[in-house]
Amino acid sequence: IEVDENNPNYCDVDGVLYNKDKTEILCYPCDHDEYLRQKYGYERELYRDEVTPEYERDIQTYVVPSTVKKLGEMCFNYANLRAIYLPEGLETIETLAVFKLHERVDQWGTTPSLHSIFTYKSADVADPHFTSQDALDEVYLSLPEGLKFIGSDAFSYNQALQYVYIPSSVTEIGRSAFNGCSNLTAISIPPSVMEIGWGVFYDCSSLTCISIPSSVE
Repeated sequence: IEVDENNPNYCDVDGVLYNKDKTEILCYPCDHDEYLRQKYGYERELYRDEVTPEYERDIQTYVVPSTVKKLGEMCFNYANLRAIYLPEGLETIETLAVFKLHERVDQWGTTPSLHSIFTYKSADVADPHFTSQDALDEVYLSLPEGLKFIGSDAFSYNQALQYVYIPSSVTEIGRSAFNGCSNLTAISIPPSVMEIGWGVFYDCSSLTCISIPSSVE
C-alpha cells in the first residue's frame, strides 16, 4: 500500500495503511510478508520448520507505532505474524482486528502463527521493524494497560496463542473475541469488565479455568 503524501485522510508506514495522524492502523496487507522478504533480501518464503530467528524478526514480528490508539476492523486478518508488539497507549481493538493469523507449513498447507502479544512502554516508537525488546523500553506479555474495548472476533482462531492477559482497564469484550483459540489454557477477566458477548471462549478446548468477576452483567 502506497499513499500520496498529500492525501489529507490516510498515510502508509512501510506499506501498511494508517489514518493521517497514525492513531489507527487500518490495513496490514495479508501478503505483506512477500514485500518484507524482498526488502530484507530473502529469496523465498520459509516454511514453519525452516524459520530462523532472523526471519521471524524481520518478517513475522510487527511493532505497532506508539501513536496508535486503535486497531481497526480486520486490520491484521490472515497476516503471517508470530508476534505483535502493542503500545501501552492503545485503547481499542476492533472487530476481527487480529483474526486467524497463519503461516505456511509447506507449499499447500497453513498453520496458525500468532503465539505472542506483547506490550511496550516507550512513547517514542515510529519504526514498525522489530530490532530488540531493549529498543522498546519496558516490555510485558499482555494486552496493554489502558485498553478499554476488545471487539467481536478480535482474536478468533489464533490457535497457537497460549496466553492472554486482559488488563484491568478493559470494560467490554465482544462476542466470540477468543473463539477457536484452542491452546489458551487459562484466562482471568478483571473486575473492570461490565459486559461480555456471547461465545467469547467458544471452542477454547484447552481452557481449564475461567475467572469471571461479579461486575459482569
